Amino acid sequence: MSNRLVGATIFNVIRDPFGFFISSHVESVDMTGGFTFVHCADLHIGNRKWSTTCDDPRLRDSPKTSFARIVDTALSSDAAFMVISGDVYDSEEIAPSDRLFVCDQLSRFGKPVFICRGNHDCVQTFDRILPYPGNVHEFPTSPDTVKLRVGERSEVVEVTGVSFQSSSDKRNLATMLKGSTDAFTVACVHCNVGSIQEHDDYAPCSPKDLVGRGVDYWALGHIHKGGILSKEPYAVYAGVTQGRTFKETGSKGCYVAKVDSGRVVSCMLTRTAPFTWTEKTIDITGRDMDSILLECHGHRKDEIVRFRFVGKGDLDGVLREHPDDMRDSIRSASGCGWCELQVDSMPRQTLVSGSGSDLPAAVMRSAERLKQLGRERTIEKLCENPNMAPFRNRLMEMSDEEFSALVDRAAGDAVNALERVS
Repeated sequence: MSNRLVGATIFNVIRDPFGFFISSHVESVDMTGGFTFVHCADLHIGNRKWSTTCDDPRLRDSPKTSFARIVDTALSSDAAFMVISGDVYDSEEIAPSDRLFVCDQLSRFGKPVFICRGNHDCVQTFDRILPYPGNVHEFPTSPDTVKLRVGERSEVVEVTGVSFQSSSDKRNLATMLKGSTDAFTVACVHCNVGSIQEHDDYAPCSPKDLVGRGVDYWALGHIHKGGILSKEPYAVYAGVTQGRTFKETGSKGCYVAKVDSGRVVSCMLTRTAPFTWTEKTIDITGRDMDSILLECHGHRKDEIVRFRFVGKGDLDGVLREHPDDMRDSIRSASGCGWCELQVDSMPRQTLVSGSGSDLPAAVMRSAERLKQLGRERTIEKLCENPNMAPFRNRLMEMSDEEFSALVDRAAGDAVNALERVS
């Protein structure tokens, strides 16, 4: 009996907690003796919150489209299994069609899929009514490990993982996981490595917590930016599969990892997101309309672009007074699918009026004093006005840079208003 047949025979008696034969879902992968797997996270299926006024109906379904493309990628790369590191859904309040879609895609892949739950999907409404297909193993809230054999050499692989107990789980989940010395180990966990400030500090851990635990590949979720944190061992944030805001710019999708002789030999991001969010800053100082439109040129139809205008010039007033018309013109010139305008520029006269005695100069000086006062003290002062009090929390969530830009925009609007009535 060949080694391959012996391995397959032994593997046929290994069952996961759901009681299905994992081996029936595994196919040999001819990668010169190695194998491939796909890692994704933060699908946020069912998301209905977009930081744009884009009216393209395809945007609503883009998380689903991206996941379908991830399954296509897994099939075309002959992946032995797939790992999804949390936040499959945007919340527990999803439509039945969202759950059905995910189940259909997982069935289409057909091979083992390993999922941990994150802060957004720790509770799911349709667990009993619409259970996952038999090739899916969802990790419980305590550490769990499944072993399988893959590839021409029937290499032993184990996938270990743990899910969130609540939407604000503060346990150090990474330290609860460890690998075996006789297997290539993938750890599936939704966590915040190094307490990255852009995201809620749930399941916090340090980079040191990922070292010396017998794990060869940390399949991480929660941080939407994505990227390879380290290669010894591999620690990878797959990132969100479809950007939802202008903070989530760049290519989004899944990582395809190739393993040979127990080591990761390549780990590459494959773009699957239908839409890409992009930011472009344009200085209007000394510029006319034609040169601005020329600089906006060169974007793709699948891009949602925020053009941020800075500097000082006559175009500031046009951008503020005709925002819809300017957006349409810039969108047409740029070639992008949709665009937003952020006007952080100033009128040309403020180049000198800040030190003058006129009313616009007084407005500009007031704006500078507010910025020097500091964000928190300025917000407290503003919220003494009852009309501003309801916006306090939103203002406090801004960074210092964002708040300074907001003050500048308010000052610019005030100066333009003064010019119109003068």
